[in-house]
Amino acid sequence: MNPGAIATVIPWLANGALAQDASVKEFRPGANGLKRQGDHVIASNSSRGTLAAIAVDSSGAPNGPLIELAKVDPIDDFVVGPTGEIIFATHGATVRRRAVDGTITTVLPSGGDGCTAVALVKRSDGADALLVLTTGGFSEGRREPARVLRINYSTSK
Repeated sequence: MNPGAIATVIPWLANGALAQDASVKEFRPGANGLKRQGDHVIASNSSRGTLAAIAVDSSGAPNGPLIELAKVDPIDDFVVGPTGEIIFATHGATVRRRAVDGTITTVLPSGGDGCTAVALVKRSDGADALLVLTTGGFSEGRREPARVLRINYSTSK
């Protein structure tokens, strides 16, 4: 691409399920997390509290309807784990996990202080660890320092 050229923006998918929920009174973005998992793109929606999957064909185009995987409390960023589970930040104090079978469990029950992003890493002993970025409670009106937390993580949870 020519560095001075203006890129053409073409919508890849337009679906109302990606928008903010007008009935939610506090500000939360609509779709704000996006990851590729095999032949699907997974999207999180903070306002609607949903995780959704969109099938993708071999050319990278959407292939079929948006499928809701989970409807829970607010979902910010997320990571797809080694067994296909989805671990997600909630904008609040907790981090949760959606297993491949659809079961939702809590990974971090408290202390997330406005958790906004997650990442899986390997510890020095080779075991998995989950990194959690917090905002210091910004969404709740607090002004504590942001932190990165490290939590031991096992796919058997």
